[in-house]
Amino acid sequence: MKRQIRNSVFETNSSSVHAMAILNETDYHLYQEGKLKLDIYKGLVEAKDYESHGVWLEEDVTSKKINGETYYAVAVYGHD
Repeated sequence: MKRQIRNSVFETNSSSVHAMAILNETDYHLYQEGKLKLDIYKGLVEAKDYESHGVWLEEDVTSKKINGETYYAVAVYGHD
């Protein structure tokens, strides 16, 4: 089997991810501050529009700089 290595690729087990978003730096900071939330049915929403469907047990974040701007891949999964 040929091994392929891809740089700066965010991979996750799709059977366990309940929500994923790609955020620019501004939205990522709003997400960290709790002003934006990841909803498993609606994606990224303002906190006032968020509907809780359980508690997230895990969160994975990776970032990549593209043309001088940083983007963040945020995946949450494992809610009860």
